[in-house]
Amino acid sequence: MAAHTLVIRRGGLGDTLLMMPILAALRRQRPTARLGIAGVLDYAEALVALGAADYAWSSRSEEHTSELQSPCNLVCRL
Repeated sequence: MAAHTLVIRRGGLGDTLLMMPILAALRRQRPTARLGIAGVLDYAEALVALGAADYAWSSRSEEHTSELQSPCNLVCRL
């Protein structure tokens, strides 16, 4: 099973885009891991479109809200 790294970032578009250097550093540290971002879905998907992350996860989804209160549960499920 491939390793996953999930970054949880709630905030505005500017705050989310400022995550790009951190995501790039994570990718250098763990080049084979799938890198995900959880947050406001529209903003997280922008990072995927820019190639900074492999997948986006919504922190606003009713289905996932309770899991995000305990990030370990979410990370372990991936």
